Formats: sequence, structure tokens, C-alpha cells
Amino acid sequence: MVKKITGVLLVFVAIFGVIGEVQNSGIYFPTYNLFEFSGRLTEVAGWINSILLILIGVIFFF
Repeated sequence: MVKKITGVLLVFVAIFGVIGEVQNSGIYFPTYNLFEFSGRLTEVAGWINSILLILIGVIFFF
């Protein structure tokens, strides 16, 4: 029972993560370092995080 609740909560958090990534896509904070692509890497990391949370939530649910 706890495992299913954990799975549902993980998917719930992941859905909000996806919504946040969609709202913030294309918005980059200015970076004044050598790595100008760090904003894009942060966006990719957010998408990967959301996808992994969905997968883990499904695994926990079943």
C-alpha cells in the first residue's frame, strides 16, 4: 500500500516538473562564464529528472 502511494506521489511530482519545464522552456538566465550552454544543460537535466521520476513512480506503483 505504501509503495503504491509513493508511486502515485512520484508521478504527481513528475507531472508538475513537466509542467514547470514547459513553462520555463527557452528562458535562460544569463551566464557570464566559459560555459554559455549551461542554461541548456539545466533544461535538459530538468527534462531527464521528470522522465526518470515518471518511470520510477510507475515502477513503484506496480
